[in-house]
Amino acid sequence: MKLKGVRIGLLSAALFLSLSAVVMDGMVNVASADHFSRRSDYYRRGEMREFREFLRDHPQIARDLERNPNLVNNPRYLEDRPQLRYFLRRNPSVRSEILSRPGMVFGRYGAGPWGLGWR
Repeated sequence: MKLKGVRIGLLSAALFLSLSAVVMDGMVNVASADHFSRRSDYYRRGEMREFREFLRDHPQIARDLERNPNLVNNPRYLEDRPQLRYFLRRNPSVRSEILSRPGMVFGRYGAGPWGLGWR
């Protein structure tokens, strides 16, 4: 009887330690995910700033992409515009930002206080 109680106590302690490790690991993962997210946002904002400058220097590309954001995935279009192809290769989050939020890229970033001047 006494041995059974000790065994249950040991199992309870092992379960508690396992659950504690899982919870602590989850807290660490959440903290590092938050840090990664902030760091990722920082770099994405930098890439978007560079993209705005690129668009200022290439107004025709700016107009083309504003009309049809899917051109960033068009091999023929990119083949004829090596500077855009190179830029997107160096700044991969810009392509995904253009495709996922074209209104934000060409709306908020393209007008008003951002003053890109390609319009």
